[in-house]
Amino acid sequence: MLRLKQAMDELKIPQQAFVAASGWSKTQVSLTLNSGKLPANAGKFAADVQAFAETRPELIAWLGCRGLTVPALCDNLAEPAADNSATADLERALCEVAGRAVLMVSVPRETVIGLARVAGLLLDKLHSLAGADAPYTLRIEAKACAMLAGAEGGQS
Repeated sequence: MLRLKQAMDELKIPQQAFVAASGWSKTQVSLTLNSGKLPANAGKFAADVQAFAETRPELIAWLGCRGLTVPALCDNLAEPAADNSATADLERALCEVAGRAVLMVSVPRETVIGLARVAGLLLDKLHSLAGADAPYTLRIEAKACAMLAGAEGGQS
């Protein structure tokens, strides 16, 4: 189930309201909301969700109460978590690797390869969930590129 469906159910917003605002068929909207799987044109669907949310202040307030942003409406709530997700802390792991890299004269090749593989996995997952052409996907990629450019230039 998409988080959008959860929000609409809790706020008593009929699916027909999204159908009318987005132009997607009733069948496609129902299938997407219930299955949690975005349609083939995931970027367009995500953009339509964004536009719909911007016209519904109650959706924005609902997200705000949960500390979420509009892109979270496209999250699949039924997607199983990874086996070790309860104990894994990616942010901490990345900070530890970065800290080791700063303290070392040379970074081991395996560390660089590992970071590249993690970044590739996260990028693939982001694209599969939101679509490579989704506006927030493009913003995230641009921010990541800026961070890498800053790291290469000696900035933090």
